[in-house]
Amino acid sequence: MSLAVKGADAPIAFALVKNYNLLRRSPTVLGAAYHSDQLETTTGDYKNPVATPLTITAPVASDLATSLVLVTQIAFVYERHRVCSGHKASDTTNAVTSPAATNLATAQTLANEIKADYNAHAASAAAHFTADGANLITSANASDQATLNTLLNEMRTDINAHMASAPAGSSILLT
Repeated sequence: MSLAVKGADAPIAFALVKNYNLLRRSPTVLGAAYHSDQLETTTGDYKNPVATPLTITAPVASDLATSLVLVTQIAFVYERHRVCSGHKASDTTNAVTSPAATNLATAQTLANEIKADYNAHAASAAAHFTADGANLITSANASDQATLNTLLNEMRTDINAHMASAPAGSSILLT
């Protein structure tokens, strides 16, 4: 996502922002990064914006309660990430369609679907400037509480690492 800048109404500001954002997408700046930008929230005023990357921060899964919290946050963050502006193209294919997790069975279903959707997303050269083969989820599909915990904890690590692959700094969004 971009730093939001308010109060820039001059045509030159739009031209500068456009060209700066294009530069962030150049192979020289990107290197091996998967994204041109991280998904961020912006706080502060227009003179001192503070960009905070959106990451999965829920505690690791250790029981059903922590699994439900973690799978819910993973689904939310992944869905925001797959369509964010840091991609070469928005990923409209690998959307999560399973309902929210409310018990062990629905948590397993949701986690297994996110694993499949995320792995397809991460490996996509259409969505990324460089396909991500390093952060694919390799844990077995969830079939009980123990395998659900293992899967979710790996997802938390791999998805956060995938989302962090971008050049330093932020693109700019005039608001």
